[in-house]
Formats: sequence, C-alpha cells, structure tokens
Amino acid sequence: MTVKEYNISVDEYSDNLFRFALKHLRNEMSANDVVQETFTKVWIKHEEVSYEKVKLYLFTTAHHTIVDWVKKDGAFWRY
Repeated sequence: MTVKEYNISVDEYSDNLFRFALKHLRNEMSANDVVQETFTKVWIKHEEVSYEKVKLYLFTTAHHTIVDWVKKDGAFWRY
C-alpha cells in the first residue's frame, strides 16, 4: 500500500473504526486510542498490506487491539 492509499484509508475508515471500538469499549477516549493504535500498526506493515484488503485488515487489527485493551485493563468484555 502506498502512502497515498494509506492516507485515503485513514479518511475512509477512521470514523467507522471509532464507532466499532466505541460500541465495544463504551469509552470515547479508549476508542480513540484503539483507532490510533490500529492505524499505527497498519502503517508499520503498510508495505505488506494491499489496498484492496485494507478495510478487512483494519477491522481485524482493531478487533485484536480491543481484545488486548480489555485484557490489559481488566474490563468486562461485552459482545
């Protein structure tokens, strides 16, 4: 994925990722942190991720980040 495609994916999916994280965490600050961490993880691997599959990769990464966040904070997981 190119830098331009990465920036487009940030514009396209950041709001949806925030709502996804907020739905599960019920905390805006935590949801923002999860979104930021998700995009950081994707940026680190941007050369390995194809733009055609970036949405799936983002939401999968966000899911794993949420699970890790809940485990770290000892919060109750609700699905």
